[in-house]
Amino acid sequence: MTTKLSVKLSLLFFILLSLPALADDEAKLKSLRTQIQQQEKEIQSLESNKAAISKQIEAVQKNQSDIRQAVLLTTRQIDQNRGKLSTLQAQEQELARKSAQYQDQAQIALRFIMDNSGTLTARVVLGGTQAGESIQTAAVMEIVSQLNLKLMDAVNNYASAIRDIAVVKAEITSLNIKLEEDRKSNEALSASLKKSADDLNSKLTVVRQDQKAQQDYLNMLKAEQQRLDNLIKQKSIRMNASAFAQNKGLLAYPMKGTVTEPYGERLVPEAGVKIMNNGIRITPTGDGKVYAVYSGTVVYVDYISGLGNIIILQHDDTYYTVYSNLDE
Repeated sequence: MTTKLSVKLSLLFFILLSLPALADDEAKLKSLRTQIQQQEKEIQSLESNKAAISKQIEAVQKNQSDIRQAVLLTTRQIDQNRGKLSTLQAQEQELARKSAQYQDQAQIALRFIMDNSGTLTARVVLGGTQAGESIQTAAVMEIVSQLNLKLMDAVNNYASAIRDIAVVKAEITSLNIKLEEDRKSNEALSASLKKSADDLNSKLTVVRQDQKAQQDYLNMLKAEQQRLDNLIKQKSIRMNASAFAQNKGLLAYPMKGTVTEPYGERLVPEAGVKIMNNGIRITPTGDGKVYAVYSGTVVYVDYISGLGNIIILQHDDTYYTVYSNLDE
């Protein structure tokens, strides 16, 4: 293939892969690997977060269990104290009953003494045959008087016992009031701990769902990575099998001339910026004829703004070469 150059005497020569996606695929694969690493870090972070939340839940539940146990013990103690109060109440009532009974008996003895003290005096003054009766009456009065004293002692003892019981009842009642306050406080704390545990469990559920979603996404990325790996391997095999590829570094320039713009990044002084040159620009030094660098098939001929007349050749179903800025 030959053609004349334009008056600019320049040629832009490209060699493109027919698998242009190969470089793109490798870039995608590199990006995927970076994403996979980031995703794995994210999943690891979620795992650490999940472990921390689980530990918090365990601590809260243990604390809640201890509080519940304390509530149970307090309730049991309150019930026991109530049982003691019931027993003391019964004892108090029995003592009060006996005290009232003994007080009645003492009143009867006292009335007997008072009713018979005048008769005894009269009998003693009269003397005579009534002397024996007076002695007997005096003995009875003595017995009744001693009995009255014993009854009053018993009444006083019952009164003292009742007072002691009242003191114990007051102490137990005061203790129960304190225990009731403690129980209510612990029940409120237990309810608060339960809410905290529920909130943490909800948070843990969200983290688990997020972790599952992240893991699913990671699995998708790894599947895509595997697909690209296989695709790149297949393309590499095809490229290595290409006769065109085996001539890498041996191909001649498409024309005689000097390379004035090499492949790669270069600085444009006028603009003060760097641009990427995907081909090479050759300034001719001979007749300006352009030749195909390797046998192939013309697959495209057209005029493109910025590139001028352009011809694209395909080689080995794998590679393409592009010739632009052609005069015809």
